[in-house]
Amino acid sequence: MEDTRHQLNSVKEEVKKGAEGAAKRDGKKTFNLPMALGHSHVKVASVERELDKKQAESRSMVLTTISGMAGVGKTECAKSLVCSEQAEAKYQLRGWFRADTRAQLLLDYRKWLEFNEKVSKEEVKDWDDERLMHEVNQRLNELESFLVVLDNADDPGQVRDLIPVVSSQGLKHLIITSRSREWGSLASSIITVNVPEKEEAVKMFELHSGRVRSAEVDELVEAVGRLPLALSQLGAYGRQNEHVSVGELLEVFRSNAKAVMDRNDIGSDARTVWATLVTMLESIGRKTEGKM
Repeated sequence: MEDTRHQLNSVKEEVKKGAEGAAKRDGKKTFNLPMALGHSHVKVASVERELDKKQAESRSMVLTTISGMAGVGKTECAKSLVCSEQAEAKYQLRGWFRADTRAQLLLDYRKWLEFNEKVSKEEVKDWDDERLMHEVNQRLNELESFLVVLDNADDPGQVRDLIPVVSSQGLKHLIITSRSREWGSLASSIITVNVPEKEEAVKMFELHSGRVRSAEVDELVEAVGRLPLALSQLGAYGRQNEHVSVGELLEVFRSNAKAVMDRNDIGSDARTVWATLVTMLESIGRKTEGKM
C-alpha cells in the first residue's frame, strides 16, 4: 500500500514538473499549482468577469478576496480560476502560495524565488523578511501579467505585511482565500462563497461518491449543511468503500456531529468539517475491526 502511494506521488510530481517545464518553454511560468478537482459550485466565469471588470477600472494590481465559512469551497474556487485554460492563456505567471501561517508563506516565497533561478538557495536563506519581500515585489513588478493566489490566509495579523506591493501596470491579480473578513479593507473586490443549493450539493456528492441519488443521500447532504468539503470527503470515502452504505455514513456522522457540536474548542464554522473527519476515521476503524 505504501509503495503504491509512493508511486502515485511520484507520478503526480513528474506531471507537475512536466507542466512547469512546458510553461517555461513558451515564456510562461507556474509555481506550486494544485490539482483542481474540476468542479466548483461557484460560477467561475462570473468571477473571471468580475476580475476583468476591476482590472479595467485599475492601472495596477487588483486584490480580490474569496471569503466564506470553513469547507464552503473557497480554495476550490481559486483552484478552478488559476488552473483554467483562460488563465493559462492570459497570465505570464500563475502562482499558488500557502498562507496558513507566516512561516509557510515565507517558505513558499523563498521557493518561488529559487525556482526563478535568479538567486541561489544559500543566498535566499540569509535574507530577513523585509529583504525577501523586496525581492518578491521586484519580481512581480517586472512581470507583464500574473494571477497569484494566497490560500487560507485566515489570520491577517500574521501575514498582512507579507502581501505583495505592486505598482507597475499590467494584467495583475492577487487572490486571497480566507475565512476572515478583515481583508475587506485592502481588497478591490470581495467574492463571498456560500453553500450550494440542494440540487447542486446532491450532484456534488454523486460526482465524488459514484452513488445514485436516494432519500439517504438527500438526508446526508442536508446533515452536513451542504458543505462542499464535507461532501467531497465523504463522497470519496464512499467511492473507495463501496460496502459502506450511505445510511451507515449518515448514522456515524450524526453520532459524531452531536459530540463535536457540544465542544467549545472548535470554531462553530469548522465543526461540520471536523465531524466529517471524525466520521471517516471512525468508519475506517470499524472497517478494520470488521464491523462495517
